[in-house]
Amino acid sequence: MNYPIPAVLQGLYLTSAGKAMTHVVRATGTGDLAEANRRKFGMIHLLQGEFSGKQREARGAVPSDLSMALAFRQDVENASNAGNFDLAETIGAVITDQAERINGTGGGNAQSLRRARTFVRIATGSRTLAEAFEEWIDVSTLPTRTREKYRTAMNEFATFLGGSPLIEDMSRTNAIRYVDWLNKSARSQRTKKMVPLSYNTKRDRVGALSAFWNKGLSARGKTDERVSPWAKLSITEVPTPSDIGWDSTDNTRPKRREAFEEADLAAILDAPGPRAGAKLRYPKQTLMEVFTLAVLTGARPDEVCSLTLHDVRPIADGYTFNFTETKTKDDRRIPVVHPIAVALIKRRIGERKEPESQLFAEFRPKENGTNMYELVGRALNRHLDRTTGLPAEAVPYAARHTFATWVGDDMEGITDHALKRYIGHKPEGMTDKYYRSVKPEALLAVARKVRFPEPIEERMRVELAL
Repeated sequence: MNYPIPAVLQGLYLTSAGKAMTHVVRATGTGDLAEANRRKFGMIHLLQGEFSGKQREARGAVPSDLSMALAFRQDVENASNAGNFDLAETIGAVITDQAERINGTGGGNAQSLRRARTFVRIATGSRTLAEAFEEWIDVSTLPTRTREKYRTAMNEFATFLGGSPLIEDMSRTNAIRYVDWLNKSARSQRTKKMVPLSYNTKRDRVGALSAFWNKGLSARGKTDERVSPWAKLSITEVPTPSDIGWDSTDNTRPKRREAFEEADLAAILDAPGPRAGAKLRYPKQTLMEVFTLAVLTGARPDEVCSLTLHDVRPIADGYTFNFTETKTKDDRRIPVVHPIAVALIKRRIGERKEPESQLFAEFRPKENGTNMYELVGRALNRHLDRTTGLPAEAVPYAARHTFATWVGDDMEGITDHALKRYIGHKPEGMTDKYYRSVKPEALLAVARKVRFPEPIEERMRVELAL
């Protein structure tokens, strides 16, 4: 076999003298012309897969056995559908050769043998767990940020199992192994320190995989198992004893979401901004604008930052916020009439007219990277870390609980149902979910109840320069 090497890859194939090769020349290992010709095309097919992998690597994509196995599977299907069983048999022989190569390259140990067997199973028709996941997530009605959280959990689980698990690999045994790893060894990737995953993160990972099993596999007939492998698995609040020396951290217990007290709000408003030269590009005033709107409207901070000018409409006493990308998948439109919020929104909009322009244009997640929830959460969390006297478990999300608590302490003139709809809590029961609507007047009554102690509101005006 004499086959040309793509020009961009020739530097990766060197002669014994260190010169770049232009062709790959290999013996077919037989003196029979017909058999040599058959083997040659199989070898070329294998070599093309090798070239494709190296080209992906050059572009920054990690080459893997999976892409080659999927390509072989498609070739076998095409040959069989065309009735070319000789070609299908030849490709099958090449698949076996590649599996032996995978095993040999990996050292012939248990791990390399498992990789080789998985390669053969995928190449000969088995479906991967990732394929089943993408088929399900693409047609789901989950919000975008929830899909990304589920995808993160799926990718981590696949990596834990070796990179290319099959549907049957989501077993009780592997689920127990994965949760044991989460409890003992998994570390946060958002810090340079050796910090274990928080309880909430571990719970979310297992919850995402459980939801995928229930809705993406079991409900769609992709598995014969009747009991979820994720049922009744214990997630620990602190790391299970292991040999890992964790750095000092308070990242392990569930973070509190209780309402901020008056002293807490004052401390947050008085806390210093990022130090000069810090990588965080959001000045204190921007962070306090987001925090203040969250406290005065009960909206999630990332919902506030996702608003566009099209979502913010003027009314007689202020504005309305139209939230369309929400955690509960229920759109909602709320009036905002608190004087501080109205002045802040008016200044934010200024002379801008573009409907698609974000109200907070500073918060722009990278494409296929950090989502709005993580971006805003990180920025506000850093500010809370700089706040003196604040409980270590406090989180930005507590701004929402602060609104519900302070407004809910005096329910005169408003209804509990209107308050829930205003802040976007998921309706409970068939009546609230499908039949019971809320009149605009009831939502406006909730908006007019928003009041905080004058010292706090004065601190807001001073900090926001209003």
